[in-house]
Amino acid sequence: MCKLKYQVFGTLVMFFTLANGSLSHHAISEDMNIDNPVQLQGKIIRVEWINPHVYIHFQIQNSYGVNQTWLVQADTPNGLLRRGLNRTTLSAVTESNGPVLTIPPSNAQPSNSAPSISIVVFQTKDKSCMPDCMGYGYTITDPNGRTSILNQKVYDLSSELKFGQ
Repeated sequence: MCKLKYQVFGTLVMFFTLANGSLSHHAISEDMNIDNPVQLQGKIIRVEWINPHVYIHFQIQNSYGVNQTWLVQADTPNGLLRRGLNRTTLSAVTESNGPVLTIPPSNAQPSNSAPSISIVVFQTKDKSCMPDCMGYGYTITDPNGRTSILNQKVYDLSSELKFGQ
């Protein structure tokens, strides 16, 4: 009888521990403002290629003419690799005439040409932007107009809610 109590107790502890951990990490729909996508144009200044997500530091010029940095959460490194984006393609390398980002054509979706790198994000509900604005990446478009998905979960969630249609 005592052994059965320990087994039941152990099973319950394991269940609640696993359920709590999985909900806390992947509840992005609770943290982002799905009704208000933001399109940013600027340059990549830094990329953190770490698990569990890739973080892109993106610099824009806001409406007051002041440089503003956005921290954009992308998919897992493996997810981006499957779409042809890697450390080289997401590097902060720039040429004298502007930012460089090359999205492999086989993984790209056609898009209108943009003069600089463009990222569509869903900003977090905390809009303080201190020290940086934060958002979940939706798509990224290179200067040649090729677009790739940045975060599959965000893309799927927004498709369910009919964003962009």
